[in-house]
Amino acid sequence: MIKSPVIARKKDSDTMFRLVVSYIIVCCNKDIRIPACFCFDGCSIPRALWRICGHPLSPRYLAAALVHDWLYKIKGQHDWGYDMTRLEVDELFYDMLRADGVGWIKANLLYRGVRTGGWLSFRKYTPIFTEE
Repeated sequence: MIKSPVIARKKDSDTMFRLVVSYIIVCCNKDIRIPACFCFDGCSIPRALWRICGHPLSPRYLAAALVHDWLYKIKGQHDWGYDMTRLEVDELFYDMLRADGVGWIKANLLYRGVRTGGWLSFRKYTPIFTEE
């Protein structure tokens, strides 16, 4: 099981969460370091699919969603110490889901969701940190 991040609901938001304590995980022989105060939305699962896939903040999805959102925000950039394509980030998301006990069917549904709709999030700029 993958270590769960410590999060809190972001002020004035029902859908965004803030990382309370820095999160470090080793993946692909790299330390992925996510600083405290990074804001993310959990798994971006449309409400209509919650019955099939589960809640976006399911503990089994949380670490994978956090790492995926972080790598999307920084675009897998080399200057952060990573050199990952969007495909590699999405595959890491899938691998983390499976490592955290998510079944093959759900992990594949979530993976296909990020492959289908993730390009827009990967391309747009959004602030990494917020003041609170």
